Amino acid sequence: MLTKAYSNNKTIGVLTASKNNLQKLQTDVCDITKISQCSCGMDGTYFYDVYVKNEVTDENTLDIKQLYIDLLNKAKELVDNHQDMSAIILECTNMSPFKLQLKQDLGLPVYDVNSLITYILNESI
Repeated sequence: MLTKAYSNNKTIGVLTASKNNLQKLQTDVCDITKISQCSCGMDGTYFYDVYVKNEVTDENTLDIKQLYIDLLNKAKELVDNHQDMSAIILECTNMSPFKLQLKQDLGLPVYDVNSLITYILNESI
């Protein structure tokens, strides 16, 4: 959907909770090779520890600020490594609450599963 909305010479980045899991899905199921070249996983971060390794299970101890800092840092890393970045997709549903703040801080369009649902609903009405 997004590759058709943006110019072919622009990159769409993917932020994912686990880059290894996303690459396995792309290779084994979807055979999407271009996106894998511009994806960034949350590996090695507090975000990864919380949502992939499930190390923090008590919502009262969840550090929301640190989750966002990790997400923003990885998003900036993705943009810095791909100067032609035109948009970012948040693959993990746990990233969605930070979508608007990321969009504001990065100055790029940011999409998530809610964006897809909204698009489908608008197109079907």
